[in-house]
Amino acid sequence: MEEFGNNFFTVLDPEDMKTLAFLINKTQEDEENVYTLQKLDCSVKSDAGGVKKTFYFNDSTSEGDKKDLVLLTVGNGKALLNSATFETGQLSVGKKADFVTYKKLYSAEGAEYTDIKYTPNFRRPISIIDPDLGDEVKPVLYYDSDANEVKAKIKMLPNKSYIALEVRD
Repeated sequence: MEEFGNNFFTVLDPEDMKTLAFLINKTQEDEENVYTLQKLDCSVKSDAGGVKKTFYFNDSTSEGDKKDLVLLTVGNGKALLNSATFETGQLSVGKKADFVTYKKLYSAEGAEYTDIKYTPNFRRPISIIDPDLGDEVKPVLYYDSDANEVKAKIKMLPNKSYIALEVRD
């Protein structure tokens, strides 16, 4: 992995693998820490050794800012989950992402996954990944009148596995 600048970093993926990067946001709501995942935008460029992905932060990173990240690499029926820290233009990748849980979602008939809650600023602690596409499944927002809150749902195709990532305190 290569690191550049104050608000972006680059990852080199082999041709058959795809890396996704998520920024972990921490906010206070009702005197409780709330963690959410934000998928980072990236640009893609072919390289002799694979594919170079440059991930960008939406805001500028000042000296001493520390950003916690989750890196998910999928491909060939495998998934690798790492934690990372971006500080002073340097990316440090850890072995395990202890603060992120993941589970496999699967349905033989197909289903809707509706256990995605949003914070008041419309960020969410759960991200659903389609490992075949190597990308996040975009949720559809709806209002749950029984719970009096905005939630999201995704449509899961039959006989297909998905990965759910969730940040925990």
